[in-house]
Amino acid sequence: MNGLIFEGDKKLGWYDFEIPSPGEGEVLIKVSRAAICGTDLHKYQLPSEQIPTTKYGEPVPCGHEPAGWIATLGKGVTSFQKGQRVMVAGVIGCGTCHHCLTGFNTACIQELKGLYWNYPGCNTSFIVMPEANVIVLPDNISFEVASLLSCAGGTAMTIIEESNIKPGDRLAIIGLGPVGLCLLVIALSKGIEVVGIDVSEYRLELAKKLGITRALHQKNENITQKILEWSQGSGCDVVAECVGIATTQKQSFDFVANRGTIALAGLGNEDFNANLGALTIDKGGIKVIGIAATPILYFRKLLKIASKLDFEKIITHRFPFVDAVKAFRIVEEGNCGKVILEIEDQF
Repeated sequence: MNGLIFEGDKKLGWYDFEIPSPGEGEVLIKVSRAAICGTDLHKYQLPSEQIPTTKYGEPVPCGHEPAGWIATLGKGVTSFQKGQRVMVAGVIGCGTCHHCLTGFNTACIQELKGLYWNYPGCNTSFIVMPEANVIVLPDNISFEVASLLSCAGGTAMTIIEESNIKPGDRLAIIGLGPVGLCLLVIALSKGIEVVGIDVSEYRLELAKKLGITRALHQKNENITQKILEWSQGSGCDVVAECVGIATTQKQSFDFVANRGTIALAGLGNEDFNANLGALTIDKGGIKVIGIAATPILYFRKLLKIASKLDFEKIITHRFPFVDAVKAFRIVEEGNCGKVILEIEDQF
């Protein structure tokens, strides 16, 4: 089977992989659609010596946002049928510890891995996943939307759940990429007041099409002043930082409300040099939470509401699998929402 690989220094390649076989408690999935994530872009830009390989130095498929059909059931799997449409939770735990058994696989204390993270990725024709990580799709959710939800939408839902935000609260979203836009869609549906912040005119306009009425340009406006004026000096109950750089992480503290919550959902590698004790205590005790991936429990909650929400508009570009190079160039340019790779159309 043909698989997409990162070769380093913004180069993509193709590799002929063997179709894997599911083991006990696993399923083989035929991939229909896969979305491109910001973390994919980071790895795409890495030098060749930092590109993940197997322990034998062989390449592995990239990507971690798939949706497709159940192709084969491994031994002991009874909860699925061949041909069912599914999405996956990309972070794999041990399946037996307390966190895994309660739906928080992302907090596994024994073993943690995931698609293209100490495990093969999904940008290929077939993948093997543990039965516990596979979720049947409702008929009214497309593979495209499912691939969007598998990471960006799931991260957004995790912010909603972990921050305990409620109707009428104020939410600031820093960064209106796919995660921020998914968060916007969910928040508006719950009656939450939202302000969005970005440097991209394209993404600010996309957010407006999704219903936001307060969209601020990071470079052209005094963000803190605007937000404090809007909130009558109170700030925002929750600030979701979806960029992953130190500047915007620090900015979150400028307009979070007293006793508010900052959700750090952007992944980056910059050091955060600040007096964290003073920052969190000065406003009566701010809660800072890290949002790294989506527990299976929250995926199930997300799918219950997803068909009623307008996630489709977040998907702005679609490319045949053979045009993956063009797709990554679009993502790197940034004038896009979610970009989808069309891998297979027929089961």
